[in-house]
Amino acid sequence: MKIEFINHACYIVDTGKVRILCDPWLHGQAFDRGWEHLIETPVKINDLDYDYIWISHEHPDHFSVQDLNEIKGPQTIFYQETRDKKVKAFLESKGHRVIEMHDWESFILPDNSKITVTKVDDDSWFHITDGNESILNLNDCEVITDKDLEKIKSKLGSIDVLMTQFGFAMWIGNEGDATANSMSAMNILSRVTRQAEILKPRYVLPFASYIKFCHKDNVWMNQHQNKPWDVWVKPADTIIMEPMDKWSVGDKWSNRGKWKKAFNDLDTYTYEDDIVSFPTLLDEFDKYVGRIKDKNSWLAIRVLKFAGFLPPTSIYLVDNEVGIDFCIVNGIKVNRLSQLECDISMCSETFLNILKFEWGRGTLTVNGRFTANYYTMWKFFRQTKIAYANNVGKTVPLSLSLRELLYSYTPKWVKE
Repeated sequence: MKIEFINHACYIVDTGKVRILCDPWLHGQAFDRGWEHLIETPVKINDLDYDYIWISHEHPDHFSVQDLNEIKGPQTIFYQETRDKKVKAFLESKGHRVIEMHDWESFILPDNSKITVTKVDDDSWFHITDGNESILNLNDCEVITDKDLEKIKSKLGSIDVLMTQFGFAMWIGNEGDATANSMSAMNILSRVTRQAEILKPRYVLPFASYIKFCHKDNVWMNQHQNKPWDVWVKPADTIIMEPMDKWSVGDKWSNRGKWKKAFNDLDTYTYEDDIVSFPTLLDEFDKYVGRIKDKNSWLAIRVLKFAGFLPPTSIYLVDNEVGIDFCIVNGIKVNRLSQLECDISMCSETFLNILKFEWGRGTLTVNGRFTANYYTMWKFFRQTKIAYANNVGKTVPLSLSLRELLYSYTPKWVKE
């Protein structure tokens, strides 16, 4: 089998007779102007030759609406089975055929090669074998326990190529917190090492991390990012591919240096915020609460509030220079707290993105455009949990459990 690397998490796997395009994000920024490609992709999606598409999950660096909208003609797309069917419905509205993949159930391709897709939370991994060679793409799935890795190994058998994320892809603590920043980066490398120790691939292909944090609020994180050459998992060989590289599994490979220049040039940012007026934020908050009322039991939410499970959170809007109390039941009120006294701080445009989109809270944790009080930030994440859960089809009280709602969101480095 062959791998044609396109960029970041996007590549084509070629069995010799069937070509599958995986996780197409070729152009544009992602996560509320928080990410962009480390190196620009030299081609567009319609320049690529493929028979199928596989999409791992809804994040825009894997599921790029901009790129998908450029596709000419209907395609057959593999996607994990989800509760809300939102991605499936979107793709079908564009004329594509969507094959929903059930956990551990294989799909036989026309050349008798076999693919398997299995969910991990809202993400999914992809395995393909032609009977002789096999490739496992874990991308950024949180597959971290020995038990989970051993289950994969026992079900899939011998793995030739392990493709896995090598860099952090979310908030790594506050700027200047060296302990948290370094721990976040090292945890990813430790995860790769453990994956390789248990799965025992012949090759490890680090990918899905070729991005730069490109906003004024998060550009500082680039200095802590792992590099693909930090992956050292002997006896497996590390294969570092650059955009448009092609590699046949088993062939010798010489890693080159294009990424080194790109990783050394990360101290500038592309975007910065516009200030959003307070009346605009209040108007968007009303719409935010209106959507919550439409999709959940408002009575159940009020009971949760009365029982003390939904305490208000304090948010400092840095560019507006004002602190607010935020509560989906009681509304937004200006307070007199300083930035250091609030649970979390961010710019008004970042806050607006949370209010406008149900996935906005998830975008925030990925782009890292905030500063938090490690001990009280859980209040913010609990207040915004219901809308975020609605994004994946969970509602109060039917499918969003109290245990999930009450998760503390206290960073690991604080617990330790």
